[in-house]
Amino acid sequence: MKTAFITGGATGIGAATIRKYVANGVRCGFLDSNIDASAKLVQELGADTVLFQAGDVRDSIRQAEAIKATQDRFGILNTIFVNAGIHQSNTVMNISDGHLEKLVLLRISWP
Repeated sequence: MKTAFITGGATGIGAATIRKYVANGVRCGFLDSNIDASAKLVQELGADTVLFQAGDVRDSIRQAEAIKATQDRFGILNTIFVNAGIHQSNTVMNISDGHLEKLVLLRISWP
């Protein structure tokens, strides 16, 4: 059986990917800061095939812990999907400098 690890798996593309993987027999671990949506996804798909780890993907120590927890639970990883993102209703013209920096750092901070 294959195993995947996904950042940002609670909603959107990440959750859709996890659903597709699980439907095809892949066990998934994922890291996300959205605890409520993550708990609902685990309840929907089953804790026997999905492992949620709470945390911020910008924290490299937390990422490593979540990946290790996934490997400890399901075995060797076959794939990692770096999916996490931050979405707010901003346009390029009205995004704050702080939010733009957060977006850029999220994309380049994978250890």
